[in-house]
Amino acid sequence: MKKLMNFVLGGIVLFLFGCSSVGYVSFERLEAGDINYPDNIRRVGVVNNMPKYDFSQFKGDLSELPNMEGDGKMVADTLAYLLASADYFEEVVICDSMLQGENVDPAKSGVLSYEKADSLMEAMGVDLLFSVERVKIDLSVWNENFVRGFKSVVAPVLTAYIPARNTPWFVINEKDSIGYDINQAITLGFLQKDASAYAAYLFMEHLLPSWKLVERNYYASGNVEMRDANVYVTEQNWEEAYSLWKKVYDTKKGKQRMMAAFNLAVYHEAHDNPQQAIAYLEEAIKLVKPGSWDARMIEVYQVQLEAQSKQRQQLEVQMKRFE
Repeated sequence: MKKLMNFVLGGIVLFLFGCSSVGYVSFERLEAGDINYPDNIRRVGVVNNMPKYDFSQFKGDLSELPNMEGDGKMVADTLAYLLASADYFEEVVICDSMLQGENVDPAKSGVLSYEKADSLMEAMGVDLLFSVERVKIDLSVWNENFVRGFKSVVAPVLTAYIPARNTPWFVINEKDSIGYDINQAITLGFLQKDASAYAAYLFMEHLLPSWKLVERNYYASGNVEMRDANVYVTEQNWEEAYSLWKKVYDTKKGKQRMMAAFNLAVYHEAHDNPQQAIAYLEEAIKLVKPGSWDARMIEVYQVQLEAQSKQRQQLEVQMKRFE
């Protein structure tokens, strides 16, 4: 599995309280997707069920932006590439045939019928079909602190079908935004294609396990060892930081031991050892003063670790196909 990590080194937010401060660190972790695929799903297909939309008639000043629809071919091609690159399925097949007309009203284009989906799956020889149904793009101009730019709100829809089922297996509706500097050489064609490619990445976060950025706080001071350990963390030297936190945990009492236990929990979570992380957090809970700011910080982290534990269980199920 992919190892450590990305650190936020500059502009770390410190929340001061008492004689200690809190630092901030981020790291990447493989997390489960939303779907647990049956083992018999080995070959998957991707089709573009969107009409083709041409916005070339809009030229010049982009201050009055039209409502846009995405480039279905771009979404389908990008999604198929990402699925194939993930090596999660044995084969990814894409259908290049155009299933819809040109400039059709998106409200009337409709989702892929299950009869058509069955026909396509049989022709493509796949166990599962992903159909790109729509990518709605809302464009706007924004002004902030004398900086002007574009904002693109992307709302894609993907439907999944399996054979001999008269309703879709699942549907993904997403929504996110992208910002652009007005100084960039931007055209409507660029905005359409960029938003369409981004839609495929949004789908992937649901479809398969993916690397996601995890953000955690930790105690950055409280005594000399804790302050020195904080320096090591910002230098990406986790092992030296661990040694100092462990020294404090083994030799100190009360709040200092509690802070060290908390940091050791973060260390073990970052190093893919959730059971040790939970064990150290439980030690911190025993030492914290009820109702204090520290207790609240521990409570938040406890919720995060519980969510991570559920994610890990689902990830193990999804990765069993590689055993």
